[in-house]
Amino acid sequence: MASAMPTPPRLTSQPAARAATLAQIGLLGGALLFGLVYAWIVASRISYPFELEWMEGATVDHVRRVLDGRPIYTAPTLEFIPFIYPPLYYYASALLAIPLGLGLFPLRLLSAAAATGSALLVFDLVRRESRQTEAAILAGSLFLATYGASGYWFDLARVDSLFVCLALAGVWALRFGAPGRGAVAAGLLFALATLTKQSALFVAVVLAGAQAAVVVRHRFTFVAAFAIPLAACVLLLDAASDGWFRYYVFSLPAQHPWTPELWLGFWTSDLLDVLPVAAGLSAYALIGSWSDRDRRGVLFAGLACGFIGTAYLGRLHEGGYLNTLMPAHAALAVLFGLGYARARSRLDAAGRPRPLMRLALYAVCMVQFALLVYNPIRQIPRREDEAAGQRFVERVAAIGGEVYVPFHGHLPSLAGKTPLAHEMAIRDIFKGRDEPLARALQAQIDDALRARRFSAIILDSPSVFRTIDESYAVSGPVFEDDRVFWPVTGKRTRPSAVHVPR
Repeated sequence: MASAMPTPPRLTSQPAARAATLAQIGLLGGALLFGLVYAWIVASRISYPFELEWMEGATVDHVRRVLDGRPIYTAPTLEFIPFIYPPLYYYASALLAIPLGLGLFPLRLLSAAAATGSALLVFDLVRRESRQTEAAILAGSLFLATYGASGYWFDLARVDSLFVCLALAGVWALRFGAPGRGAVAAGLLFALATLTKQSALFVAVVLAGAQAAVVVRHRFTFVAAFAIPLAACVLLLDAASDGWFRYYVFSLPAQHPWTPELWLGFWTSDLLDVLPVAAGLSAYALIGSWSDRDRRGVLFAGLACGFIGTAYLGRLHEGGYLNTLMPAHAALAVLFGLGYARARSRLDAAGRPRPLMRLALYAVCMVQFALLVYNPIRQIPRREDEAAGQRFVERVAAIGGEVYVPFHGHLPSLAGKTPLAHEMAIRDIFKGRDEPLARALQAQIDDALRARRFSAIILDSPSVFRTIDESYAVSGPVFEDDRVFWPVTGKRTRPSAVHVPR
């Protein structure tokens, strides 16, 4: 009995190879699509004159103080209370506001440019490290794909995008810069990142330890280049503010309570549920570097610990929103690219085509990108929202005297009114442990209400204005239509009631 002739391997592998090639094209095309969608959203909403997120307007108020030559870090009063961030973003935004005009646009432009810079840095880190352009494209695209998972924050008038971009630039300089000069550049970049958001301090300390374990020469150059200018700036800012800079940026955040349910939820809901494939390939890249005794892997382990660790700490703080995940997403994007490159290299080095293995790799990566799909339309304010905002501004402008809109910075200034302390900044003081300071601030609020200082107070909710009903009465709702003028991300809140003196 004649035995069956075996089918030539080349013929049996052709359909699988064709499927793998199509999957590869689909993966790259789908990944790049996230970048195009992100660019479209930014272009569609960057000039929207009202808040996309409820704290954006107050960030403009900080920039206004810079342009007016007034201090940011002062004793808390009803007139102004700073947010708990360092000042670099405000100063950088002020430089853009000089030619572009004060408003939300220059701040969003800075953030969008920084987020784009972060994606390019992720791309170049992976490209240089792996020498695989395909892996680099996927890594940069994955970072942009986390736009929704991080609260659609990349282009907002908030500090986070600039912080992440400067920190990634510091990692790039530390890894690829010339010995000595690269360490100096990295140190300076991390000093700037820390002056944007103090979370970068944790990242810098972790990376300093990783760099010291890898590099013998210039071991302390990075530390010196980071610590000396940062310490000088902190001392100058603290002296100029009579200690208030240190209070707002370091003391007050340390006093805020934790969110216990996120001790574990960060790792499960925030990361593994959203980025399971990226986490798996990241672990594969780090374990592979360790097994190969590749000392460069120590630096990328520092990247993982530093960036993910600072995201964890930020998320644990009460009120920590999805934007705190941005550094973790950046680190996982880099390591995802390195893990993907390592897997491709192993498959290519096998000595024979392995189309089914390649197809499986492309398929799981496609699943990862699919998990990050979001509806971009929901992030674009509608014409009805802008029209409602314009009517609101006209209504505020028509009120004689002071008008307090505590939940929304910058809005009063559009109506020719003076913006005052923001609700979130007030709440930060109350969450701290300085009870005399909190009582003094509450007394200021209560005294202003009893004295009927304001011609109108427009609130989203009573919140800290607990005694308002004693001196003010509600004159009616702000919006008749329940569908308009909501922020597209972050806390869902909008002006709801106008209170006038009794």
